[in-house]
Amino acid sequence: YEAILALAPNDMEALSGLETLALADDDAELLMSVDARVIDGTLDRGLRAAHTTRLAELCEADDPTRALALYRSALDADPENLSATRGLSRLAARPDAAAVLEPAARREADVMHDDKASAELWVRSALAELRARRDDKSAAGKLERALELDPDNPSAAYYLTECLLRTGEVQRLSDLLARAAASADDKQRSSALWREVARLYADEQENVAGAISALHRALRHTPDDVHVLGELARLFRRDGQWNEAANLLTRVVGMTDDPHLLREAQSELAGIYDERLGDAPEALVHLRAALKLTPEDPAIIQRLSDLLSREGQHGEAVTMAQRLVDVSRTPEARIKALLNLSKVEVRRGDKAGAARALVDAVGLDGPGSAAGATLREAIGQFATAQDYVAALRKYIQNQRSGAGAPADVYLVLSRVQADLIDAKNYGLLTLREAIERQPGNLALRVEHAKLLRAVNAFDECANELRLLLLLDVERLQTWRDLAECFGAMNRADPRLRALEALRVLGVRQNEAPP
Repeated sequence: YEAILALAPNDMEALSGLETLALADDDAELLMSVDARVIDGTLDRGLRAAHTTRLAELCEADDPTRALALYRSALDADPENLSATRGLSRLAARPDAAAVLEPAARREADVMHDDKASAELWVRSALAELRARRDDKSAAGKLERALELDPDNPSAAYYLTECLLRTGEVQRLSDLLARAAASADDKQRSSALWREVARLYADEQENVAGAISALHRALRHTPDDVHVLGELARLFRRDGQWNEAANLLTRVVGMTDDPHLLREAQSELAGIYDERLGDAPEALVHLRAALKLTPEDPAIIQRLSDLLSREGQHGEAVTMAQRLVDVSRTPEARIKALLNLSKVEVRRGDKAGAARALVDAVGLDGPGSAAGATLREAIGQFATAQDYVAALRKYIQNQRSGAGAPADVYLVLSRVQADLIDAKNYGLLTLREAIERQPGNLALRVEHAKLLRAVNAFDECANELRLLLLLDVERLQTWRDLAECFGAMNRADPRLRALEALRVLGVRQNEAPP
């Protein structure tokens, strides 16, 4: 055969005989040679396309670039070539075949009439586009084509949503997904698409009525889907249709045994009956049901405590409020729970209990907090200055394991002791405790000297003022206080020396203490 072909390279009979031998011997190299000679020698487009396709198949594994060119050449010769179309799709499945994806997608739809395979290739082509250029508009066009071919393709819908949200084409996205939802064969998939349309209407376009309509369509396909029922109930709530929302949530409660869904439905029902329909007893039923599902849920416990308190069921309300304190795992949560307990105790009429809760809250959060402000406002109503002292003492005690309480807290405590409960000696003890911890703190020593003078402890006051001068010798008020202290002690010479120091520091005689 080779001898014949040496004389007549395009002799088809010789090439056919050589092909038969190559196939019998499974000689791929010889078969590739035959295909190449036929391609060069025939004018028959169909024959050339068939041999080009086989040559591409033979070199596909080792030389995909050449195979790609050959498949394209075969399809140019015979656009309906099924084998070449499939070969192109195989090459498109390779990780490095981005350039092949789009033509392969077109061929799958036009030649093989395989819409699902074509849609998958369009999706992959769009993702390659996004990785390479971040071109949302171009990728969205391909994903739109994929969704038209196969409305059941979840990836097409997902990535199309991402692209069009980034480009701000929300209305177009809603329309495309709605069209896909109406065309999808799979009921679950159609329902999922209508749910996404509802989300876009409600959250992106403020079209609650449209969202409700979309979820009704979803329910036609999946009438027992509790997730859809719950979403529809929330839309009814958003639209102010409280009875409709309650009816749907009641259906959810009767249809699911999922603890999370049950808890959410019971909690939402409680809110509707309490806040919108004015049925507190029914709200209590649902809150108790929710609490059985999540016995340590702080939000449910607090709502139940508050509703019981408002309904005059004070004993159980306090029990729930204390339970909220017990389940609080962080200082912040415990402080809020204690403030809640105080409110519940006030409603019950237990002033001492309300004060105790505030004392514990301030003991955790300090006097500068909301709890501190609440306790100060309560003094004279249901709390006393002694309660405030106890709260400050508790806060100081709680801070000892760390850096200690700030000087300001000691100052507040000493002033409350001195001024509100007329216990100046206790105020002095508080300041001495603070000074022992912070000996260089000027504000503490100033307050200490002031309180010593108030209790007529002039010798100690003078000593404290001298220590203050060691901290700040140019502090004019210290020299004034020292002059007045010596005057109260009838010690003329030290007093004159203090006045002289003021003059040296620039204080005129008429501005000095008399």
